[in-house]
Amino acid sequence: MQSFFLYSALVAANAGWEGNRLASMDSQPGELGPTPDLSQRVYKTLYEDRIISPDPASDPRVFTIRDEDGAINFSFESVGWVLAPDASGRSMKEVFSLLLTRLDDPEPDAVEQLWFMVAESECRRYFLKQCERYRFFQPDIYSPKVAAVVHDFLTHYSIGQVWNVIFYVLKDMAALAQEKTYARQHVYNMIPGNLRRYFDYRLGNNKAIRPWQRPAPLTESWMSSILFDKVLGDGNTSFEMLTGQSVGPHVEFAHRLNDR
Repeated sequence: MQSFFLYSALVAANAGWEGNRLASMDSQPGELGPTPDLSQRVYKTLYEDRIISPDPASDPRVFTIRDEDGAINFSFESVGWVLAPDASGRSMKEVFSLLLTRLDDPEPDAVEQLWFMVAESECRRYFLKQCERYRFFQPDIYSPKVAAVVHDFLTHYSIGQVWNVIFYVLKDMAALAQEKTYARQHVYNMIPGNLRRYFDYRLGNNKAIRPWQRPAPLTESWMSSILFDKVLGDGNTSFEMLTGQSVGPHVEFAHRLNDR
């Protein structure tokens, strides 16, 4: 998990990675994770694990001092970062190479956790994009109930299949809102239940869901690209076909093939 996070952060920093310093997230050209929340989670995890620390040379305005106890706070998006020295004295080039090697031989359980992390974030991003399309601007429309439905059914369906369901459910909700049969707030409240019923019906009746295709690589986050193309190794197929319950066996099968 740490190797994936650090490798993704280094790749996302791109030209902003110099020596053992990484530019702030705000100044990086691409998106680290599908959503800002996941990008922040990566940096917070690396910070809490003492792999990176705030760069003292950052703009002083990103730091604030808490009045009650004098503690220093900072913005995870705006601060620059310094990587901790490697315990074995390896250069950053050697560390990067080692991270790349580790991603070639991942642990199935760790990959499953990463897949759910990226998949849920990708589905949230797609959900909010569709809401914007239909002018559903309710604050927190991606509610805990919606998140729970997405998490539950990613066990059985791929990211591409969940996108398909999100598309048609929100399209139906937009039609209801247009007809003004229901108050707009009531339409928002119906979304989690309609998503769950849609999934339950197809799962209970063993009905196939056609997966939406993976978007162009230039439009997806670095974490998604690295997971699909580097860790899982089969790109579009893993996006459109792999489910939460099949990720672990998929990685184990790949290991057996490589061991032959």
